[in-house]
Amino acid sequence: MYTHVNQVPFRRQWEPSSVPNQPYNCGPTSVAFIADFYRDATFGIEETRDLGAVHNGDGTSGPEQSIMLARRGVPNTVQAQSVAAVKQWIASGRRPVLLGLRMSVVPAAVRGHSFTGIHAVAARENAMVAGQSGVFIMDPNFGYGQTVDVQNGARFYPDSVLAAAMTGLTAVVPNAEKVVTDMTTIVDATKFIGSDGKPAPAIIHFEAGVKVYGYALDGTIEYFTAGAGGSQAPADAMCFITQTPDRSPLGQTVRITAGVFADHPYVGWPQPGLTMTAPPPPTGGGITPEEAKKLADAAAKKSAHDAALDVANQAGVPIVSKFAEEKYPA
Repeated sequence: MYTHVNQVPFRRQWEPSSVPNQPYNCGPTSVAFIADFYRDATFGIEETRDLGAVHNGDGTSGPEQSIMLARRGVPNTVQAQSVAAVKQWIASGRRPVLLGLRMSVVPAAVRGHSFTGIHAVAARENAMVAGQSGVFIMDPNFGYGQTVDVQNGARFYPDSVLAAAMTGLTAVVPNAEKVVTDMTTIVDATKFIGSDGKPAPAIIHFEAGVKVYGYALDGTIEYFTAGAGGSQAPADAMCFITQTPDRSPLGQTVRITAGVFADHPYVGWPQPGLTMTAPPPPTGGGITPEEAKKLADAAAKKSAHDAALDVANQAGVPIVSKFAEEKYPA
């Protein structure tokens, strides 16, 4: 569990998960960073955009960003911003805030890149540098072929610079600090058993073109899209994962042991585009394909439909984006 915002890897709007709206995804990237902290996860940027953005090919507004963050499980409000308010919000290091900034009034040495339009960033924590009071900012407009961020996701904005840049714009503010508690993780694993009575892998088959996410227990994500002809990977167990407080991975998964998911082995089960060939069972025991299917069917609503609704309809906010409707059907 992240207990302070400085533990969260900074995010970049030029990451692969931000395609195709990378130039316009400063807002969704900042939302993803804040949601990563609150939910102990790593959320895709374009998929975060799809939860609230009405249009492709342009920037996102504060209200749209607010919807995205709510649908990522972080209730929030859009508020007028001031230096005093920002410093109060972020004082604990457990309540990062999305700020709208007018970059044209930010000195080049402070902003570190050439963009001078309206920009979204995440305020991380209060800071004092060389006797100057200010705030550390995570600016997403760096890396991946763009300007290198020599300050590594903690750019220092003096109070005077921040005040000028925030004038007339708004902030997206989580309603409360993150509640930090001890993390409990239980993985209830049922091993696949072969005809000789010993552990034997099942084979998970991936249909061509299907995007599949694998999780590590720390909430980080890897994804894979099978090419023409599909793909396959071995799995050693069917697992049911409980984490308190809730974070991904959660619920029914298969545990893949090789390939892209070797370090992120927990893949939600069942899900469209994935099938399983289980090992032949031994006499008097093991998991047969029929039993595996029963397990999968029993967990289908929780691991697929309910999980999608949890993301898409967080806090009772109705879906407004056709892209979200396609990805997270009711």
